[in-house]
Amino acid sequence: MKATLFCTAFTIMLFHHGYAQLSRGSFVAGATLYPVVRHWTDGADEVKSYKVTINPGISYFVKDKLAVGLVAPWTYSSHKHPDHSVSQETYAVGPAMRYYFPFGHWAVFPMISHTYGWLTQKAIDTSHSTSTNKGNLRTFTGGAGITYFITRHVGVEGMLCYEQSKLTWKDRADGSFTDWDITWNIGVQAYIFRK
Repeated sequence: MKATLFCTAFTIMLFHHGYAQLSRGSFVAGATLYPVVRHWTDGADEVKSYKVTINPGISYFVKDKLAVGLVAPWTYSSHKHPDHSVSQETYAVGPAMRYYFPFGHWAVFPMISHTYGWLTQKAIDTSHSTSTNKGNLRTFTGGAGITYFITRHVGVEGMLCYEQSKLTWKDRADGSFTDWDITWNIGVQAYIFRK
């Protein structure tokens, strides 16, 4: 009897439309955050590094549970070695898409985005000479997340993402290179619906 009751309740939660407004005509707006601090040893030298990415976005539900919109990530990173330091700042914008699978106060979602951006890198060595390089950055992001709806209009989320970036330098001889990363992002989203 308990097993039947549990299975019935679980099935209702799984196929129920959920707690938040994920219906066609609604909007979702918010931001995610990805902070990283690293310390490691490079030979005899200690290296300190930190990076923070803030990713605001807004999307429109073109159909129930399917949100399409724009994201505009900003990233700042700094690497400090004993003999030099390097900092980078990027701005980007691009399309994004999510599909929500709601159950009760929760929803899981796959997401993808593709952004185009601009990078500025500044390097300072021990003699305090500075060099600045600029480049263009294309980033594909794909991943999955989970949202807990605090209210019908506010959700707190976590996302595990794979990011692949291609950087093309404007004024350096080494041209371009591709890099990848796996990130864990946290964020808050507001769900706004039309009456």
